Amino acid sequence: MKIGSMDKFYDIFPKKIFKDKDFLPDHLREIRDNVYKSQKRDISFPLYIYENRVEFYYLLKEFYPDKDKLLSWETIRIFEHETKKSIYKYSIDKRLIKQFFLIGWMEVEIYKRGRIYFKDEIIDLLSSINTDWKNITDQFIHEMNAKESLKIMDKFFYKFFQNHKIKIFHKSNNVNRHVYVNPNLCFFYYGNESQLEKSSSRLFYPFKKKLITIRFAEINESMHAGVANFDSWQNWIHVMNNQESEDNMKVESPLLPINTIAKEKELNLLKNIISKLINNNMNFSKLDQKEKDILISIQNKIPENSSFNRFIKNISFRKKIASYYHYIRTGDKTKNVIEPFKEGLSKTKKLFKEGFIHFSEWISPLWQPQYAGQLVSASDIPEQKHKFRMSDGDIQLSCLWRGAYNKSKAFIRITWKANIKSGYELWILFINTDTKVVLAEIPLGKKLKGGIVLKNDRIPFDPTKEKWATSVMIKKLKSR
Repeated sequence: MKIGSMDKFYDIFPKKIFKDKDFLPDHLREIRDNVYKSQKRDISFPLYIYENRVEFYYLLKEFYPDKDKLLSWETIRIFEHETKKSIYKYSIDKRLIKQFFLIGWMEVEIYKRGRIYFKDEIIDLLSSINTDWKNITDQFIHEMNAKESLKIMDKFFYKFFQNHKIKIFHKSNNVNRHVYVNPNLCFFYYGNESQLEKSSSRLFYPFKKKLITIRFAEINESMHAGVANFDSWQNWIHVMNNQESEDNMKVESPLLPINTIAKEKELNLLKNIISKLINNNMNFSKLDQKEKDILISIQNKIPENSSFNRFIKNISFRKKIASYYHYIRTGDKTKNVIEPFKEGLSKTKKLFKEGFIHFSEWISPLWQPQYAGQLVSASDIPEQKHKFRMSDGDIQLSCLWRGAYNKSKAFIRITWKANIKSGYELWILFINTDTKVVLAEIPLGKKLKGGIVLKNDRIPFDPTKEKWATSVMIKKLKSR
């Protein structure tokens, strides 16, 4: 998947959302407006990803002080649209999300430094330090000398800021490029992922902390590597020129922390609610009425410029974006759906067509077969059928079950026929109707028609003794 020029992605969200005064907090909106005024580039989307990944980290830190908890890339990139009958999930390509995060990070850092440093300035400084600077290795791309790394920084600068198609590296035998970056950037890029353990680190004068490598695939993450290398060079010369510690450029949020405006009891309640939201893709409808009331009550009491208020507004925008994507894909208009400008509509449709945005998952409403969880004789439980309907197809399900008896084990027999496009994997879910706990999630595979017998090694309950219902889920198969 090649990304190239960036202008095609400015309609990844409707412009009406980008222009909403609450889409970004004041300090990020100021950066966005300055960039647009001077360069005619709209960086709303990169700053949105930056806020989700970086600034919400500090909100979560208030609730989980002993943990480094970030909104996951999956949470950030998945948008859920819920109808009365089912849930549709839409995803933005993960590689694209990470690329926009890096751009958002770079733009915020440029704003904090107050300027961009040019290649000639850097060369003058390097020459005054070391006349043989061109042959210094690993500056800031692993196994690459300073001359080549600086050349890539300069090439990136002129192409990116003029919105030209970017190709940073020439063909080589390298599969990956390892770029040394600020340790904060490395943390927010990887989080607690296992890749962080595989990173290399090195001390670069005058930094007091070692820089850590991020690994980028040369074939399709050239832009990512270009942004990271550019930011490292800019950070280096800024610290050198200003004789200040890189700690003075630390990441922080100017928003009011919630622990200064909410009581301890409220914080404990909010911790559970926020955890539930994060575990359910920031879907407000997953909260019960009591939790919604608590959330709204606290939100109404705290200032607009609090980190918590930003978090709640983000959820509201996510709902609008999900409805927009559903409208683009199906044509179904829901209440208050944001209708895009004609030009934006065609561009977003193109992003769907090219796979940068895609329909990734559908979850049906619950179906509770008659006698499910009731202890009746086997002869009284006939095979039951149900049709789950979605906007562009349906799935027919047949279900027959028996309880454990003597040496016979309990089982559920499932057969299905899916009238949908290929390219999806089918799953079946079993849910306890009293507790709403998911008892089992079982993959049925890629075949649109088939059958399976599920015994107690797959279903951890007796279908004649525990109340249950079932739901069908389809997931988009990952492209290789």
